Amino acid sequence: MLEKLHSPVGLDIGAKTAGEIALSILAEVMMFMRSASGKPMHEIKDPRKFIKDALEGRLQEQSCSWRPTEFKM
Repeated sequence: MLEKLHSPVGLDIGAKTAGEIALSILAEVMMFMRSASGKPMHEIKDPRKFIKDALEGRLQEQSCSWRPTEFKM
């Protein structure tokens, strides 16, 4: 049972503040949800191809469909 348990504690981004730690945890959650590798982007995708695709209109802007139900400070 313990082998199946996964609790995100964040990616090593050098976080120091509470906001940075939250960002590192959310990054790990997104990595898990998208089955991503967690490697730096320059190791995964050629930035020249990304720029070429963007300039030729092959990249589409995506919007976030998640909305918070409540906001607290």
